[in-house]
Amino acid sequence: MAVLTVASTYMAHEGQVQAAEGQSEALAKQEDLRQMDIERQASEQREIASQEMNTANRQAIADMATFDTIAGEYGGGNTTSRERNVMGVQRDENLATIGSNGRRGMAEIGYAAQASRNNTLSQIGAIKGPSQIGTLLSIGGQVAGAYGSYQQNQRLDKLAPQKATPVK
Repeated sequence: MAVLTVASTYMAHEGQVQAAEGQSEALAKQEDLRQMDIERQASEQREIASQEMNTANRQAIADMATFDTIAGEYGGGNTTSRERNVMGVQRDENLATIGSNGRRGMAEIGYAAQASRNNTLSQIGAIKGPSQIGTLLSIGGQVAGAYGSYQQNQRLDKLAPQKATPVK
């Protein structure tokens, strides 16, 4: 009986170890999927920023060409040079804003990735597997209890009245 109890305790310990490992592996797989999704978002963010930059640059070139056409019709001059400079500054400001927005979006994605990693590591760290020492102490207690029961039974057997053999 004691052997079954010890074996049962050991099997329960192993089951708890496997359950804890399974939880850790499931969390790690979820995190891998989240990181893949975050990388996809980062790729999309880079693509969007690139498209916005190209669009703004093309628009600035088209605006400059329109301005040059209009200025050519009116004869140019100092005002035209100043306006070209203002348009160049505005173009640079627009491109800088687009670049800044793109970097900010990438930073947010990076923060989300790090937060997700930290959260997963925290969850994995919170998984409590069974204590080997606790299991060994439990098994030791069961063995000691079984030995004590055995000793008690031995004492009782000695104290029990002996059956008398009939005399003929």
